[in-house]
Amino acid sequence: MGRRLTLTDGSVALIQTFGVQSGGLLRLEATEAVDLAGVNPEVTVRSSLRTETLSDSRGADILVETQRLSITDGAWVLVTVFGEGDGGDVSVNAPESTEVSGFASSRPDIFSILSSATFAPGDSGNITLSTGRLTLLDGGSLSSPAFFSTGNSGDVIVNATESIEMAGVTPLVFNPSSIAAASVGFGNGGTLIVNTPRLLVRDGAVLSTSTLADGRAGNVFVNATESIEVTGAASGSDGASLPAQIGSDAFLADPALQAFLGVPSIPSGDAGNTTINTPRLIVSDGAEVTVANEGTGRAGNLIVNADSILLLDSDAGIAASTASGEGGNITLNADTLKLRNESQITTEAGGSGNGGNITLNVETISALENSLINANAFEGSGGNIRLTAEGIFFSPNSAITASSQLGIDGLIDITEPEVDTSSALVQLSSELIDPATQVVSDCQVAVENTFIVTGNGGLPPDPTGVLRGQDIWVDTRLTEIRESHRSNEEANSEESSLEPQPISEVDGNRDTDRSSFLRLQEEALTDPTHAELVEANGWRVDANGNVQLVSYQPRNAPFLPSECLLER
Repeated sequence: MGRRLTLTDGSVALIQTFGVQSGGLLRLEATEAVDLAGVNPEVTVRSSLRTETLSDSRGADILVETQRLSITDGAWVLVTVFGEGDGGDVSVNAPESTEVSGFASSRPDIFSILSSATFAPGDSGNITLSTGRLTLLDGGSLSSPAFFSTGNSGDVIVNATESIEMAGVTPLVFNPSSIAAASVGFGNGGTLIVNTPRLLVRDGAVLSTSTLADGRAGNVFVNATESIEVTGAASGSDGASLPAQIGSDAFLADPALQAFLGVPSIPSGDAGNTTINTPRLIVSDGAEVTVANEGTGRAGNLIVNADSILLLDSDAGIAASTASGEGGNITLNADTLKLRNESQITTEAGGSGNGGNITLNVETISALENSLINANAFEGSGGNIRLTAEGIFFSPNSAITASSQLGIDGLIDITEPEVDTSSALVQLSSELIDPATQVVSDCQVAVENTFIVTGNGGLPPDPTGVLRGQDIWVDTRLTEIRESHRSNEEANSEESSLEPQPISEVDGNRDTDRSSFLRLQEEALTDPTHAELVEANGWRVDANGNVQLVSYQPRNAPFLPSECLLER
């Protein structure tokens, strides 16, 4: 135990088990950091922590406890099995961070690893890593493979309290940065479990279980409490694209790798199942979430439980495919599912296999810009697609298909919840309402109240009533104004003659009072010779303050006793 432990230039801490007793424990404790880096000058020995099982006994375990663990430049932390005994377990507790990255500068095929592997009938041990931040870069690998024989690979369990970032491949050999459990023989691959708030898999990195031969690939469980992003690809040695990936598969190895590992040209093992739980899953820029089998076996099932699933950019997809076996099924449970820019959700079976089924349980789904949802087969039956959603939005060039080129097409079942229109109706009461209880009497009867309507006259229309046409008032008394040719003198003379005069001057007698005027008016109304009525053209205020409408005559005009007097 110390403050900092460093192994460089091919330094090795090793336990080998030859006898019948178990190998025990290789334990490293450092309060600050453990650093492993590089190889010896001859590039024959890696800097490493190692235990080996060479007999029927169980190999030694490795335990590392420190704040920071760094494995770089081709260094190893490795448990191996070369006999019938099982390999030991690897346990790492680094609360701050763990980094596995890079390769030997002169040998890109020697990349950094934290691994438990078997090359014999014995099973490899399990790997358990607990850390704050986990970083895997440039081909760095955290894995449990089973090679050549009947031994099974161990489980890989990763708990990162902050984040996991995986990115890139090694140059020339294009080994991806990875968290993996693999079967490369007759044994089965182990289970892969990852728990973290945030997971980023990019630029060709891989989080998967796999098989290259007859063994079955293990299952994958990924739980991210905040988000998972899978994005980008790397270019392989043959120019092929190596997409970033989460899933399980059985794949065809490169011919050179097949010869080196002694695996068949076509794998026969089944792919494992993949389950993803996260609030937000983003797949973009050619990356994949997949279960696939390029051999004769079955593809696994893929289940995603998320609040939102976003498939963005060209060739990004969620897929379950086989070359000739039965296709895997895809089940997506999400609030929001979006596909854009030629992204796809696909189950596909080649040969005589049947296409897998696709089940989408979402609140809203949108497929835009030539995006596709396919369940296809070649000779077998096409898969079935079942979509349950409250809102479905598809662009004209996006599609859902379930087909088979030579077999029977699959079925497409789309279900949208029925809307209960009666739920918006309110049952009205059958009892009559007493108007007296609905009108508030704020005005007291004893108070002199007034109700005045001004403006155009009348009351405004009821806002809840039916709109009706309204007649607009037009003053028809206005006549066309014609051009006058009279002289200014004539106009001024006429205006002066029309000037209003006091009522006492109408009959030429300035001493005529109100009673005389009323008497004259009464005589005019009863006298047939003065029966013609004349319109009022003026007004005045009498001595009592009353406003009177009157008809004035020009000064030189004869008196007309039909003068109209109105009082208000």
